[in-house]
Formats: sequence, structure tokens, C-alpha cells
Amino acid sequence: AANLTETVAPVDGGVDYSAAFSSDKELDTNELSVAFLLPTDSFAGKQVTIDGDATTLPAEAAKKGESQITVKEEAHEVDLQTPTGTLTLKGTFKVLVQDDREWGDPRYSMRLMFTPNSGAIKESKMALQMRLKPAAK
Repeated sequence: AANLTETVAPVDGGVDYSAAFSSDKELDTNELSVAFLLPTDSFAGKQVTIDGDATTLPAEAAKKGESQITVKEEAHEVDLQTPTGTLTLKGTFKVLVQDDREWGDPRYSMRLMFTPNSGAIKESKMALQMRLKPAAK
């Protein structure tokens, strides 16, 4: 049997999120992640900043086979511009940002990987601090 336990705790300005995966036996895994699905209508032209390195989400769909926008193996802070402010995610994780329009999905995906995130997994975990700073009015 496999088990996924998630905890969401409200804190000032956001939430703390953690998840733990466990299994009686190792499971072959392509990817174990938390995914944020971002509609292109709302997020095209917005910036994703990973540990100080900013990338703009493209308005035009990526060419076939070039859907990966950015990836960082060990990130500690992700700042995502949203229509209402900036979402800050803190922890230690691999992050992948991808344009999903190649597969007919009008969204970007931002995936934060569990540790470990692929291969034969018996136990894995993830912990994030999520804070939203509203846009200035």
C-alpha cells in the first residue's frame, strides 16, 4: 500500500505546506511533484524568479520539442508574479517551468519536485512556505 499525507497550516500572509509519501515497497516513479497550473491568459508576460534569476513566461507558444522554459536542480526561493500580487515559495526543491501548449493545454506548469522525485521510491517528502504579497494599488 502507498500513502500520501499532506499538511496545510495557515500562517500570517500564507500557508506552510508539507507532504510525505511512503510505500510498503519501492515504486517505479517518473516524477513526484507538486504542480501549479497557470493559465496562459492570466500568466503570459509574467515573471518567474528562481533564486534571483528572472524568466518571463512567453506569450507565444514554444516550438515543438522546446516546451521547457526553465529548470533549476536545487532551488530555495521562487517568486511568481500573479494577476493579484507575488506568490513566494520557499523550501529546497528542484523546479521545472514548462509551456504545456505543445500538448493542447493552454497553461504553463510549474512543478516543484519531492525529494527524491524519480526512480524507485519508497519514501519521499516536500515542504514549502507559501506567501502572497498583494500588488500595490
